[in-house]
Amino acid sequence: METVAATGFTYLAIGALIAFVLAAVTLAVAMLAFRLPFDQAVGVMSGATGNPAILSFANKLAPTERTDVAYAMIFPSMTVLKIVIVEIAAVVLGGR
Repeated sequence: METVAATGFTYLAIGALIAFVLAAVTLAVAMLAFRLPFDQAVGVMSGATGNPAILSFANKLAPTERTDVAYAMIFPSMTVLKIVIVEIAAVVLGGR
């Protein structure tokens, strides 16, 4: 409990910042670089973060099928990419 009380809020803030940066960068690249429409870009963002709550909110904002299709296209590849990145980080930070 002492460790969580001492560093828990710090790690929570770091995690929130990482999630926000991932979502903001993904949305910006999808809309500005790839010129995707808003509903499709939000589907890509929700798939990249792996967060179905964002997808649910996006479906309320823009009730089209493009949001769901973009989520379904991005989610599997981003899940695999996150697993690979964690493995690479473990090797690099582990020193082996």
